[in-house]
Amino acid sequence: MHIRQTKKTVKGKTCTRYLPVESVATPKGPRQRTICTLGNLAPRPAEQWLKLAHKIESALAGGYLLKTSRTGLSAEELWSIYMLLTRAENAFRSMKSPLAERPIFHQLQHRVETHIFLCVLAYHLLAAIEKTLLDKGVHGTTGSAI
Repeated sequence: MHIRQTKKTVKGKTCTRYLPVESVATPKGPRQRTICTLGNLAPRPAEQWLKLAHKIESALAGGYLLKTSRTGLSAEELWSIYMLLTRAENAFRSMKSPLAERPIFHQLQHRVETHIFLCVLAYHLLAAIEKTLLDKGVHGTTGSAI
């Protein structure tokens, strides 16, 4: 998304407007879609800036903007790929907090590989414990169950 500046002359007066636009893939190629009109951004009272901020917020509320260079993906496929990314990020966060994982600086390649292997193995163990607890109707974190 970016802000596009437009100028229009009406009755000899030039008006400048600012439009937040996003790129949209269409069968005819990429196009730009205007999200809302911000109007003139000349200096103004604080109340008007607040009104403008609410206008932008309402135009963008409740949506995600995912940008990719991959073509041929439906919105559902793109969303599921994005959710896999968030699951992977949560997995690394999970490894760091309950396992008290911290940066360790190894000097040898095989030690680095072993360290990563042990972290992933520990995460799988935590995931298996959480699944077992959920199957038994116990809700909560692994840390609170241990």
